[in-house]
Amino acid sequence: MVTIARNSHCDRLEDFEGLLDLVLAQPLLEPPASRVLSARVVRTSTGGYGVDLVFKDLDDQVLDTIHREYPAATCCHEVLYKAALAAALWMEKRETPPEEPPAPAKGPDPCPAPKPPPPAAPSPSTPTEPPLPPLPVERRWFLGAGGLFAVGITPEVVGGAHMGGGYRFAERWTIEANARATFPLLTRPLGTTLVHVYTASTTLGPCYLRGSFGVCGLVMAGAMWAETVNRTYPDPDRLHFFGVAIRGLLEHPVGDRLKIRMDAELGGNLFRSRFKAEEKPTRWRTEPVTANFGASLLYWF
Repeated sequence: MVTIARNSHCDRLEDFEGLLDLVLAQPLLEPPASRVLSARVVRTSTGGYGVDLVFKDLDDQVLDTIHREYPAATCCHEVLYKAALAAALWMEKRETPPEEPPAPAKGPDPCPAPKPPPPAAPSPSTPTEPPLPPLPVERRWFLGAGGLFAVGITPEVVGGAHMGGGYRFAERWTIEANARATFPLLTRPLGTTLVHVYTASTTLGPCYLRGSFGVCGLVMAGAMWAETVNRTYPDPDRLHFFGVAIRGLLEHPVGDRLKIRMDAELGGNLFRSRFKAEEKPTRWRTEPVTANFGASLLYWF
């Protein structure tokens, strides 16, 4: 008899029973049951999965327990597969074939016939185990999109949107790229001069993830488009900026493939854009330190 806790993660009893029946070399799940297997899957403090397998007899006496832990990047199906494999090894190790009843005694044959020579003993053959099902494909790529607020990249706080993707090249390391743009903004960095401003930028760099938390080191580059709109002769301009940034992030899974990410980024501009009035000194420059705060939805595949 097999049960799985209803309030646990990966609450998929039918999937667990199917995987257990698939990896068992003997039909040990057929009734009548002589043991009870209980499985419970929980989240650990590091964001991974913890699995507890408890084996009991019909009198509810605990025979043995097994505990396994798996990293947060492991998908739910793979956790159930590994738990079923551990349970199957325990069950087959302790299963012994039933003893055959002794043959009934027979009286002596009054006229025994001569016995034929015994047949040659068959050559011993190594029992073959059924092939194990392949492990689920590990998801290494992701795409994401969301919104942001930028501080210091334009004369005023401005909203925007961003999208990006990444590749996991190690258990806790990814390489990520993002493209983002701020919404058009009307501002007055030069007194009465009204300026129409919007920006576009990109970032690239590695990220280290541990559980639900992560940190990234990035290179960023972009441009600002600005144009005066309340002058007789509008003055359009494109100003570039370049720098480095550090990003902190927090992720929370909402399904087998989806994650919600919140991030905050601080950037240091090595080359800063600026607005300049004719025959006058610079009135506004991009701040030396800028910030971006965003939220996005990630899809892993």
